[in-house]
Amino acid sequence: MRTLILISALFLSLNAKAASGMMDLVCMTEVPTTTFLIQEVGSKVVVELFHHNGVKYAPIFDGVITSNDIGTISSYGQLLNDLGEHQRFEFPRDKCKKEEDMMLSCMGDTPIQNINGHKVEAWAFSTLQQMEKSTYGKYNYTKLTLNMQVDGKDVRVPMRYYEGECSDQLGLAAKKLLKRK
Repeated sequence: MRTLILISALFLSLNAKAASGMMDLVCMTEVPTTTFLIQEVGSKVVVELFHHNGVKYAPIFDGVITSNDIGTISSYGQLLNDLGEHQRFEFPRDKCKKEEDMMLSCMGDTPIQNINGHKVEAWAFSTLQQMEKSTYGKYNYTKLTLNMQVDGKDVRVPMRYYEGECSDQLGLAAKKLLKRK
C-alpha cells in the first residue's frame, strides 16, 4: 500500500510540474524502442535518451541518403553503439526555451563526459512539429533531435513520434510505460 501511495504522489507531482509550464516532455513509441525524456530539474534541463532494444536499433540518420553517405552513416552508427543504451545530458535552463506545449529547444554545450572511452558533449536539442498529408490521410508527428559531438565529430540522433506518443504530462506517460511491463 505504501508503494502505491508513493507512486501516486510521484505522478501527481509530475503532472503539477507539467501544468506549470516546466520544460518536461516524454516521447516513446507504442512498443518502446527509443525514448526521449526531458525534465526541468532546478536550474537544469535534463535530456535523457533510452534505447530499449539496444543500440543496434537506435536512430542514427534522418534525411536523403545516397550511396556516398553509407560510410558516414556506418561510422555514426558505430559511435552511437559505443555510447550504450542510455545517455544523459544537462543543459543550463537559461539556454533552453519552450514555445508551446511540446515545442522545446536547448542550445549550448553540456559538460564533456567520458562515455565508454569517448569524449561526448551535447550542444543542442530541439523538437519539431510535422504534418504529412497524402491520399491515405493526415499524420501528425513530433520529431526530437539531439545534436552532440563525439570525439570531435558532429552526430545527430533524430527520432520521429506519431501523434499521441509524446506528452508533457510525465505522470500519465509513466503510467502508460509501467502498464507495458
